Amino acid sequence: MRRRLAILPMALLALVPVVSGPLTQHPSATAIDGRLAALQEESIDLQHKLLDAREGFAAERGEALAFANDAAGELVDLELERLSLEDAVEAARLATDVAESRAKDRAADVRRIDASQRQIAEYVGVLLSELPYGPTLAPRLTACNDCLDAGRSGDAELVLAELVDGLDRRAQQVAVGNCNLRTANGESANVELLEIGLFAFAYRTAEDLAISFAAPRDANGFRWREGLPEQLAAQWAALFEAARGAREGTLGVPMDVSGSLGLDVPLLAPLLVDRFRAGGPVMWPLAAVAVLCLLLGLERAVALWWRTRPNADLGAGVARMLRNGDVAGATALAGSRDGPVARAVTAVLHALDVPRSAREDRLQEVLLREAPRLRRSLRAMAMLATIAPLLGLLGTITGIIETFGVLHSTGTNDPNAMAGGISEALLTTATGLVIAIPVLLWHGLLRGRADALLAAAEGQSVVVLNAADSVGVEARTTARAVRVAGQVQREGGAAPHAGAGE
Repeated sequence: MRRRLAILPMALLALVPVVSGPLTQHPSATAIDGRLAALQEESIDLQHKLLDAREGFAAERGEALAFANDAAGELVDLELERLSLEDAVEAARLATDVAESRAKDRAADVRRIDASQRQIAEYVGVLLSELPYGPTLAPRLTACNDCLDAGRSGDAELVLAELVDGLDRRAQQVAVGNCNLRTANGESANVELLEIGLFAFAYRTAEDLAISFAAPRDANGFRWREGLPEQLAAQWAALFEAARGAREGTLGVPMDVSGSLGLDVPLLAPLLVDRFRAGGPVMWPLAAVAVLCLLLGLERAVALWWRTRPNADLGAGVARMLRNGDVAGATALAGSRDGPVARAVTAVLHALDVPRSAREDRLQEVLLREAPRLRRSLRAMAMLATIAPLLGLLGTITGIIETFGVLHSTGTNDPNAMAGGISEALLTTATGLVIAIPVLLWHGLLRGRADALLAAAEGQSVVVLNAADSVGVEARTTARAVRVAGQVQREGGAAPHAGAGE
């Protein structure tokens, strides 16, 4: 329709030159009438076209209005749908807020239940750590904690209910049964356990009977007391038998009203054999070290004191005889004595026929031979004294490792059990020090005695060496003959002529 409206102005503009042209040229009337007729026909055609254009425009306008009406209706429907969707979204938002609030409340309830279950589990764990049979129930408590960590509060509640119900039943009964627990010496053993509710406990083995006491103030749980007085031990033994056979009735439980049995100081000092057993396998090499040190020390004491005769006057007596020319008497005197001093003086006397430098060399050789002989086994004693504390430390470390391993495997956190194991592990270190300290003192004393004998041998032989310078040629010849005779006698041959070697 718009295209048709655009044609009409263009047709009117086309008529302007047609009308104006002939008028200016003054055409004839006939031409003008023909032109007018043509123009009228064209005008009529244009009017028809205009009418057609108007009708088309009206039709198209009607279609447009109908389309607009339809579009308006659709817009209204869409607006209504939008409002409906907004209401639905608002309702969904409100429902979501309600659901989130309920979920938060539920999560808070779950957290409260979880915290409550964890608190109950922690209390049960503390209670189990204070009971002798607690380690046997520890795996179930571990399973409960695993359920709590995995978010399975229902399973955790069932396990906790079972544990609490079992403890409640035990708290209301007196029973005797076999149980694997850690005894007073820190070792795990299968014992006969007497349970008097959650109030008192006692265990019995083939060797001993022990009752439980509260731990010190700085620790939780309980500790065992062995070595009971004879009367108290008999009462508890009778209680074992009564609890085993009783079904109903009243049982009398011995009580320590004064608290004397619960003191930290033991009633009886442990025997040496008990300490040796408690120290573990390292005590055997420590005992071997102690025996070796004792044997070596006794041997050196006998060698340095009893076998070594006092020879304080030997050097002066031999020197006096040499100055008097009595070489045979001096040699006989030196040969009648024993020890490093006598051997050093004898070496000087056997070297009277050689120059002084040669005599000094022979004396030095004798002293060098005597030094290792006097100090024999002293180095071994020093080495053993050094090894003993190291063995003790090794026993302590292995004992502590074993103690922590047992605590880890049983899952207990009782500091009393740990203290008992560590105290027994330290026995090896104490034993090593008890061995090493006396051995070192005895080694120093023996080393001083050996050095004193060596110094005496050197001093007295020097006195004889100086006196040998005044011996004449005849005395030297006699000394040489005596020395050769002694050699021949030792070899079992005949004595040669005195001057054969001159």
